[in-house]
Amino acid sequence: HDVSTAIIGLKTYMQEEDAMKSNRYWNKGFFDWLRPERRARTGGGMVLLVMALLLLAPASPALAASDTWPDEFNRQVYGNQDGSAPWKTDWIDSQGQDPTSGDIQVLTDQGQFRLRFTQDGANATRAADLSSFSGGSASLGFDYRRTGVDNVNDLVIIEVSPTGTGSWTTVASIGGTINDGSYQSGGPYNITSSIGANTTLRFTASSLEGGQVFFDNIQISASAPAANTVD
Repeated sequence: HDVSTAIIGLKTYMQEEDAMKSNRYWNKGFFDWLRPERRARTGGGMVLLVMALLLLAPASPALAASDTWPDEFNRQVYGNQDGSAPWKTDWIDSQGQDPTSGDIQVLTDQGQFRLRFTQDGANATRAADLSSFSGGSASLGFDYRRTGVDNVNDLVIIEVSPTGTGSWTTVASIGGTINDGSYQSGGPYNITSSIGANTTLRFTASSLEGGQVFFDNIQISASAPAANTVD
């Protein structure tokens, strides 16, 4: 029993000695490499090793050069997400969040769901985060159709704000005395000055008693600033 214990103790001692020698050799080699003359002889290989490690490292995700936030109203809801970037909020209806009742609704017009406004005073807002495009550009576009309007004041007023709480800018007023047989294209309107973390659209019905304005394919588009070039 004593002999076996001695043999085991000797093996453990030798393994520990080997480990210590290995550490001393590595440390010696490392600190030896730090000497200027040693780096001069081996630096090229080390540079290649570092470059290889950098190439193998996972790349950081690049910021998108552009994004779109469309609502194509494919479903009778206030929360469609149809673009390359998600809307920050659903449509917020000032009369409640039911898209099938009230002066603002998602209704079928000419065979497809559209966002319909009628009467006076009701509004709908929706926000998107455009903060990653600060210094770039942004625009708003949509399709619309007017029916039953008969006065220059029969309008839907479209505004945009960088915060959703103030600094509203009127983008367009859709209405008047013209009734459309088919959908018209509105925009693109420049909303670059309203780029922010809570860029908000606001559509407000004004004096639409008896008239209706339908909207479809409401879309915000944003692009990053162009890269500087050196001649």
